[in-house]
Amino acid sequence: RAQQCLEMMRAAGLVPGSFAFTAAISACSKTGDWESAVSLLGEMRRENILPNVVTFTAAMHACGKGGQWQTALDLMDDMRAQGVPPNAFSYRTAIAICARAGKWEKTLQLIEQMKKEGLTPDLIDYGAAMGACGKGNQPGLALKLLADMQKAGVPPSNTSYRQALSACGYSGKWEQALELLDDMQERGLSPNSFLYASAISSCAKSGMWKKALGLLDRMHKVGVPPDVFAYSAAISACERGGQWEKALELLRVMPSRNVTPNVVCYNAAIAACEKGYRWEKAMELLEEMPTVGVAADVITYNTCIAACATGKQW
Repeated sequence: RAQQCLEMMRAAGLVPGSFAFTAAISACSKTGDWESAVSLLGEMRRENILPNVVTFTAAMHACGKGGQWQTALDLMDDMRAQGVPPNAFSYRTAIAICARAGKWEKTLQLIEQMKKEGLTPDLIDYGAAMGACGKGNQPGLALKLLADMQKAGVPPSNTSYRQALSACGYSGKWEQALELLDDMQERGLSPNSFLYASAISSCAKSGMWKKALGLLDRMHKVGVPPDVFAYSAAISACERGGQWEKALELLRVMPSRNVTPNVVCYNAAIAACEKGYRWEKAMELLEEMPTVGVAADVITYNTCIAACATGKQW
C-alpha cells in the first residue's frame, strides 16, 4: 500500500522525497517485507535522495523481521559509507536482530563498536546481548556484560539478572547463580520465581541437589512460592544427585502447595527412580500419571523401559 502511494505521487506529477520514502520503508518494517524495504533504499539512491538515519534503521528493522541479520548489518555499513552515522537506536535495532538470530559474537561486537563511537549502551542493549550469550552457552560473557554495565553506570534491573541467571541455568554455573541472587537482594531487588528456578536449574545441571533444595526453602522463607518450574528443576537436581527418595518427596508435596506436577516433573522423578534401581516406583508413577491428568510422552516411556531394564524386568 505504501509503495502504491509512492506510485500515485509520481502519477500526480509529484516527486517523493526523503519523508515519503522513509514512511514507505517504515511500513515495510512493520510487516517484515525486507526485500521491498531494501528495494526502496535502492530507488532513493537512483533518484539521488539521501536516506537519513531513520530511513536506514527502518530498513534494518524490516530485515530483522524477515530474519535477514546479515543484510541488516550490511545496511549499517552502507550508512557509514554514505556519511550517515548510526545512532543509539540503530545499534539497538542491530543488537536485537543479532540476538534473535543467536549471533552472540555480533552482539558483543556491536556493544564495543557503540562505545568506540561515543555511544552508551543502555539496559536494553546489554540485556539483549546477555540473552544471546546465555542461549549461546556463553555464561562467562553474560556475567561479564552484567559487570560491564555496572561499571558503565547502568544499574541492572530484574530483567538483567534474569538474563544472567538464565545463562547460568543453561550451563550449570551454580556458584555464580547463587552469587547473583545474593547480589540482587543487596541491591534491593526481589528475585521472582523464574529467577529462583533458573538458579535451581544451574544447581540441577551440576547435581547439587542440596543447594537446589536449599533454594526451595529460601523461596518459602522470603515469600516467593515455588512454581512448577522451580519444582521440576529441584526434582531434576535430586535425580542427577542420585536422590530418588527426595525426588518423590518433592513430587508428593507439590499438590499441597497448590502446584500441579506436569510431565517434566514426572519424567524427572521417574528418571530418579531409574537411577536408584527402583523400577517398581517408576512403573507406579507411570500408572499414576493418567489418574492425575498428566499424559506420558516418549521420554516417560523410554525412561520406564530403562528402569525395567536396569531392574532386569524383561
